[in-house]
Formats: sequence, structure tokens, C-alpha cells
Amino acid sequence: MTGSRDPVEVHVADTLTQADLAYDKDARICGDGRHLDFYLPALGLYIEVTRFHTRRKIKQLRDMENVILIQGMDAAEAFRKLLLNSQRREEGE
Repeated sequence: MTGSRDPVEVHVADTLTQADLAYDKDARICGDGRHLDFYLPALGLYIEVTRFHTRRKIKQLRDMENVILIQGMDAAEAFRKLLLNSQRREEGE
């Protein structure tokens, strides 16, 4: 992924790419300029990534549904393991 310097965002983007999930980066969610880091159109799901809890994140997520918030590198790594292990199990069936 290019354009992002946040290592947690890069980790999540790499995970989505490895899982072969199409995503839109920095998806605008309404006319007031708010956006979330990723939108997965096939699932109708947003992902917001942050290293730390901030008031800005709460404002971004206000009134939103279908959002996964990944806070911190450990959470991003857990997301990777959950997603990729789930795919492996599905492929083995």
C-alpha cells in the first residue's frame, strides 16, 4: 500500500491484500468530510485503524454502523490471524 505512513494501517492493508479482499482506501462516509480508512464493498463494511484512542476517532465513527475499529498493532495482528485462518479453514472444507 502506498501513501500511508501509519504502520498499523499498512499492516491492515497488507492483510486485506493477502486475503484477496478488495477495498477502497480512505472512503468518504458523508458530505461533511469524514472518512474511514478502508471500505470493503463486497461486505458493505468499513475498517478504521488507529494506534491510540482519540476523540477524533469517536467523532469519525459517530452514527456509523458496520465498522471494525482496529486499535494498535496487536489488534491488527490478531485481525490478520483471524481473517487468514478463517480463509484457510474455508478452503480446506
